[in-house]
Amino acid sequence: MRVLVTGVTGQAGCYLARHVAAEGHEVHGLARPASMAAAEAMLGASGVRIHAGDVRDQGSLDAAVAASRPERVFHFAAGVSVAQSWEDPAGHADVNALGTARMLEAVRHHAPEARFFYASSSEALGRSASADAVFDERSPFRPATPYGASKAFGHHLVQAYRDRYGMYAVCGVMFNIESPVGVRASVVQHVAASMVRIAEGRQAPSMEIGNLDAQRDWGFAGDHVEAAALMLEAAEPEDYVIATGVVHTVRDLVEAAAAAAGIPLPALQVAEDRLRPGEVNRIAADPSRVRERLGWSARTDLDGLLRLIVSDPTFRARALSAG
Repeated sequence: MRVLVTGVTGQAGCYLARHVAAEGHEVHGLARPASMAAAEAMLGASGVRIHAGDVRDQGSLDAAVAASRPERVFHFAAGVSVAQSWEDPAGHADVNALGTARMLEAVRHHAPEARFFYASSSEALGRSASADAVFDERSPFRPATPYGASKAFGHHLVQAYRDRYGMYAVCGVMFNIESPVGVRASVVQHVAASMVRIAEGRQAPSMEIGNLDAQRDWGFAGDHVEAAALMLEAAEPEDYVIATGVVHTVRDLVEAAAAAAGIPLPALQVAEDRLRPGEVNRIAADPSRVRERLGWSARTDLDGLLRLIVSDPTFRARALSAG
């Protein structure tokens, strides 16, 4: 089976490409021209064929889809920073919202029988009606950030294409994913890198942090992309929430990271520049539908995730080089 993965240098795209390549499929990855070398270094050994393309350029998407002739398409390419989306809302809309429209058009015209997965986001759900609400597939969208709004647009557009054109197109609402190759600006990466530096004596036993009471459902990217793969093999196209179903505070995260690094809990200093404007305080998920219908559930808990990250040689080298 031929598979095309956009955003192949990101953590979700990278793990998905490796997962389907390991199953024996012919895998093609889409990377921006400036990221071609990085994509080859990350995935060349897995046999992934890299195509140059940019979701802001319709022609490059048309060419990549026509060349790869995919039977399955996983669309992960996106700007993923909530903070940066406030600084450049139009840019995030171009990549996340219009980029999804361009990708859908490329698939519709050049691979109309392909099955299409869109990586939606818990940020698209945004603010719940009550403080203790749990999001599932029936929850309304109330995005509170430009990033969330751009992902909500893509989500609704995928559903519209499914209804209008009969495409097998689905949305996986992915809650916070992390891995050793996660987005460097994320709180998980910041905390884990700080713990590595403290453990190696490269940083004083203290660290700056944002909202310690913020609650998130953090999961391992390698687990979550397996749910995405299962979604495209179901008899009927259906959208799912992809999450662990367990919520932790940032304080829990810090404690788990310290334990994973084998050090005492460092002193914590709340820094104004680490507080995010418009941040939703609590985002909780109910992934029971994907468990019951597709048989998927996350295997990696928060402690295991932090152990995986802080023990990874490449992550450690990156953390220490920044110290």
